[in-house]
Amino acid sequence: MAYKWNFIIIGTFLFLFSMLQQGVCFEDKSEALERAENSSTPLKDTSNTVSSKRGPEGLEQDVSKVVDMSPSKRLKQKIKVTLKGARDLDGFIENFDHSFNKISLTLENIGNSELLRLLAFLKDKQLILEGLKFEPPVSQGMDFSFIDEKGAIDFARFVTENKSFFSSFKIFEMSGHSIHYKGLAALCRAFSSLGSLRTFCVDDIGEDESEAVRNTPFEEGLKTLLRGCKNLRKLSLINALSFDSIYHIAEHFSKPPLTWLDLSANFFDGENAKILLRFLKGKKDLRLVLRENNILPDEITELTKENWGFEIDFEDQDIKNPELDFS
Repeated sequence: MAYKWNFIIIGTFLFLFSMLQQGVCFEDKSEALERAENSSTPLKDTSNTVSSKRGPEGLEQDVSKVVDMSPSKRLKQKIKVTLKGARDLDGFIENFDHSFNKISLTLENIGNSELLRLLAFLKDKQLILEGLKFEPPVSQGMDFSFIDEKGAIDFARFVTENKSFFSSFKIFEMSGHSIHYKGLAALCRAFSSLGSLRTFCVDDIGEDESEAVRNTPFEEGLKTLLRGCKNLRKLSLINALSFDSIYHIAEHFSKPPLTWLDLSANFFDGENAKILLRFLKGKKDLRLVLRENNILPDEITELTKENWGFEIDFEDQDIKNPELDFS
């Protein structure tokens, strides 16, 4: 009888010991799953779900979880994307990658409606736009898209209405798009409230010499940009100013801490240049580019005699010989 009771006691002890061991295992496994569920590291699986894994004993362990791809959980990456035409744009949207939260764009053959569609998509994905560059339009058969005056005004309105999307916006470049003075004025006003802006470069806005008359709304927009963008380092307005504009805006170029100012191809003569130089005098970190204007050789010689305190590029003037008759 004693032997029987000893056997029962030993058996009960072994059973309880076994259950305690299993309890520890279950607790460890539960903690492991909890850690997996709370992990903030995104997975590369494009389905955003991991279905099951095989454990060390060949048994499937269900560790299914939905990957949190909210902006705060994304990899802190920024990328540069070039899109050439509507087909590239469609492919980018269709195959969008969630692993970044900041983006810089280079666009070619993207028109008004496509631009707004792209910006609305990126805003919806809660991304941050850091830079936007428009290449000159290129004819590709029937595909020839560009930003015109209306497109520039619509884009400026989008900037004004979605400032958080542009909170880290640093670079804007546009070349060869016919946005004219109204479009350029709208962009200047919209960007004037972006304290992060470092580069604003516009080349050839579609106004020819006969159209390049004084435009007061544009002048006011440019003044607003120069006053508001206190971190602006690089400014280019190539073939974008009128002959008379410099008299009314020259002093405002001295406001931001510019290191690069390119005012080439704006029909300036020696008098225009001298007015500008007087206001910029002493900006020792500046490089001023005045190529392809109408500054005569003797005017350049006279201007370079004075020490302005910064580097000036007078190369490739449109008028090289004052005795030539252009009438």
